[in-house]
Amino acid sequence: MEFVSLDAGSAEERYRLEPVDALTPEKIFDARWAMALLGEAMNRLSREYVAEGKTATFEALKMFLDPVNPKKLPSYEEMADQLKVSVAAVKTLIHRLRKRYTALVREEIIRTVSDSADVDAEIHELCEALIATEGWIMP
Repeated sequence: MEFVSLDAGSAEERYRLEPVDALTPEKIFDARWAMALLGEAMNRLSREYVAEGKTATFEALKMFLDPVNPKKLPSYEEMADQLKVSVAAVKTLIHRLRKRYTALVREEIIRTVSDSADVDAEIHELCEALIATEGWIMP
């Protein structure tokens, strides 16, 4: 059994910052669920990279996975210089990272549905929840 700690102060602060008129409680709940699910997949991916001794690679490339807070990403050339690998290797590393992250997100969703046939519908709902609250929900 895994315990989850709750920070009531942080929760109250986040609730206070939520827009009152733009989003329904259901939309906020769905977006929070989606972010928690993505966060768990990211945590699992991080643990895998740490276990393989690839912490630096993960830390350098994880920004290429963030669907909620898109920011200007460094070029492949910059990442190649940082990681001391070729540009082709960076492209491969990012591709593998995204592929594994996608698989872990899917696994997390499978854990939440009773029928595996519902996975694609849940993925769609996850995307809809994130899109509906884009810019309004703090991670």
